[in-house]
Amino acid sequence: MKSTIEVNLPPLRFDRFGTSGLYVPWLRAAMFAGGLATNLDDRDSRRRLLNGGAQFDLSISALSALDMMLSFGVAAAVERGYAPRYEAMVSLKVLR
Repeated sequence: MKSTIEVNLPPLRFDRFGTSGLYVPWLRAAMFAGGLATNLDDRDSRRRLLNGGAQFDLSISALSALDMMLSFGVAAAVERGYAPRYEAMVSLKVLR
């Protein structure tokens, strides 16, 4: 059984963040949480895991012709009897 919930917040728009050649028009945030359960019919081998995290997308415009998206995020996963596991992500996508 798997369940996930995600919340995408509206972008935070910037009037003046950067220069005319390189500026950031907006920042968007998303948060998520989920759960996973396996072997529901066998108590001895059943596993239950939870995860949660956030991602931030930063729109970047360079020289009025090159759009980019800088994304960064963090996540954590927990399971009873094990140490929490953490992960981070950074990505740069050139859109044009």
